[in-house]
Amino acid sequence: MSESPSRDNPTPNDVRTAAGVVAAYARGDTAGLSVLIVDAVQAGRAVQLVTGVLSVVGNCYPGLRTPDGVAYVQEIARRLAEDDR
Repeated sequence: MSESPSRDNPTPNDVRTAAGVVAAYARGDTAGLSVLIVDAVQAGRAVQLVTGVLSVVGNCYPGLRTPDGVAYVQEIARRLAEDDR
């Protein structure tokens, strides 16, 4: 008997959707991005979608998972927060 996936972990479908989110963002397709995000939220899979997006990005740019990469992401977040003021 196969075990159902944990609700906390992204399924292959979540990861495919996450790849779609990254691709829609890269194309500037805000309508497609919105559909994918709304569908995930309505399905109760928002956390898994975010985890999937992070997995896709982390696999595309493995340097982001290093201490220097984390520091870089933190610096970008700091700058974006300052821009919001």
